Amino acid sequence: MAPEAEGPWLMSLKFGSTHIVGLFVGFLIRRTGPRPIILSGIALSSASYFLTYLSIQQSNILMVFTFGVLSGCSQGMMIFASFQLVADWAGDDVGTSIGIARSGRFIGGILTNIFVTLYVNPENKIPDTKVGSELYFSQKDLLDKVPWVFPILGTISTMLQIFGFFLVRNKPTEVAKKEEEKEEEKISKAEDYGSCVQDVKSCNKNTRVVDLPWKKSEIGSSSDQNSPSNTQYLLTSSNSISHSSLKPSPHLFYTMSLTVITVQTNFITINNYYKDFGQLWIQDDFFLTRLGTCNSIAMLISPITAGVLLDHFNIKNIFMIYNIILTFVGSLYPFLPRLNTWGFLLTVLYAGMTEAFYSTLGSATAKQFGKAHFASNMGILYTPSVILDIILPFILEEILLQFCWNYLFLFPVFCNVFTFVVTIATDFTA
Repeated sequence: MAPEAEGPWLMSLKFGSTHIVGLFVGFLIRRTGPRPIILSGIALSSASYFLTYLSIQQSNILMVFTFGVLSGCSQGMMIFASFQLVADWAGDDVGTSIGIARSGRFIGGILTNIFVTLYVNPENKIPDTKVGSELYFSQKDLLDKVPWVFPILGTISTMLQIFGFFLVRNKPTEVAKKEEEKEEEKISKAEDYGSCVQDVKSCNKNTRVVDLPWKKSEIGSSSDQNSPSNTQYLLTSSNSISHSSLKPSPHLFYTMSLTVITVQTNFITINNYYKDFGQLWIQDDFFLTRLGTCNSIAMLISPITAGVLLDHFNIKNIFMIYNIILTFVGSLYPFLPRLNTWGFLLTVLYAGMTEAFYSTLGSATAKQFGKAHFASNMGILYTPSVILDIILPFILEEILLQFCWNYLFLFPVFCNVFTFVVTIATDFTA
């Protein structure tokens, strides 16, 4: 395969298409429900696999369109609609529920990674052509097998997706309506809070005071002697108001959107280049395949773990910890060749943490902005990253061309540091 088909273009366009489609899925769900959208996504996904069998033999540009753009659109339809269904059914543990749903896609990644290598390169041949700073396979017997990978995987994928589709059930309308009315009642109580705190003595005797980190200017006049302190909030014993039902800080949306861009930069950089970088030092395609499988296993486990953490710990602290870990691991990446072959297992931690962060962003959207319009909110939140999907391939290729591999991997590290500073300065409370 020609080198211009490599690099971050395929994944960037797939991400961009996913997020653009996701922006509209939330609005379509309110008209058609999730199931028709999921079924359309399955049909488009199947078409992208079989069309790629033809396009990869004709043009790299066509292949990027069929397996990048079309596949990304199908992912956007299935992922956003499925996540909305999960959010509808989920109770208070929405983070865990979405994490479990998200992790399922990496089971296919584990099997696919093993199958492709064993089918295409069973003799563990090494890349024999160097173009610039990257190595490529040019053996005809290997290249002739590549097109057939797509219809084989497409058939298996379509069968599994259809099986899953018949297991999908919309939440009963009457149940969803009652929960929506209950959520609106909570929001109404929160908005009426200002009038209540001005005369604490007039509140119902069942009213109790709990701590919330608000400023006095947000909850009443500081000169009011009967007002609670700047970290208190009045709740009735029969109807407590959950933190997730309140309006979050407007700056939180921008910080989360910036975090999406940063995490995506990490994901695209590492997942597109770890194997090209590794081939310069490791002449063992089987080892790199096992490394990719370990990455998929890490990304399978991490969304579930991240969801559980999100349901039980402070969102801001989780974001800060993820940024610190990604910054530390990313800064070690240029030194991998000095750590011998097994030093590349560091990519497993990197992949797992990146996916954990990415999954947390989706779940945090439901917890911070509500579940009723989760798909729409997530689509809007992820939309600015589409610009990144367009310009990131140019940036990464230019860094690699003008500088070296070390600077390529340090680029997402700088992004992590900047996002960490912004996260510290952002108010994550209502």
